[in-house]
Amino acid sequence: MAIKGKKKSRGRPRVVATAPRPYLVPPKTPLFQRKTTQFVLLLLLFGAIAGVATAYRISRDNREHLQAVEDFGGQVERPLLEGVAQPLSGRMLVLPEMGQAIGQLLGGKGDAAKALKPAETWEESATRAADTIAAVESEVTELEQARDGMEQGLRLYAGMAADLQLVADLEGSAQKRLLRNVSEELSVAASVFDGGWGLLLIERHRAGLPDPALGIPPGFPGVPGGGGPVIPGGG
Repeated sequence: MAIKGKKKSRGRPRVVATAPRPYLVPPKTPLFQRKTTQFVLLLLLFGAIAGVATAYRISRDNREHLQAVEDFGGQVERPLLEGVAQPLSGRMLVLPEMGQAIGQLLGGKGDAAKALKPAETWEESATRAADTIAAVESEVTELEQARDGMEQGLRLYAGMAADLQLVADLEGSAQKRLLRNVSEELSVAASVFDGGWGLLLIERHRAGLPDPALGIPPGFPGVPGGGGPVIPGGG
């Protein structure tokens, strides 16, 4: 009788390991194709366009303002220089000979009839200049204010010139009193006119323009330091 031996245990079958699957790494999106980058670039582009547009608008406005100031200045300076005002260091002395005549008469010098003979001409000149300046138009508010100030000042000068035409008919204290009143009004008229003229100079500076190249030669009558008496309230 055969003896059965122990059966050998069968080993587990070898399992051949499969190769690991390759890990797919997605390629990076190019920098300029990224939405964030594109958004930032769009913002920069819009900002650049807005900056260029703003710079152009400012440049255009500056040119328009410069042109407006130059045109306005030419229109108001012309009537002033036609026998009404004399320039002095960027200022305008309105009817300086009228102020000189008043100062002489208040100082007891000269004859009223002779000194004030041009009073009618002063009135006409100031009125004509005021009418011309009043007709000057401008879209710049500050220039309109300058125009109004100069016009009002000139009309005050015209009114004083009309009063001076009566002085020659007066004598003694009545004449002196009227001369003193006119002298006080002269300071007011100069202040009003200077206010308007000053606004024009401010706008010239804003536009990058220098003060008008105006000047009075030494020795001009009535100019302080020019060999004549000081003009009381001279513009």
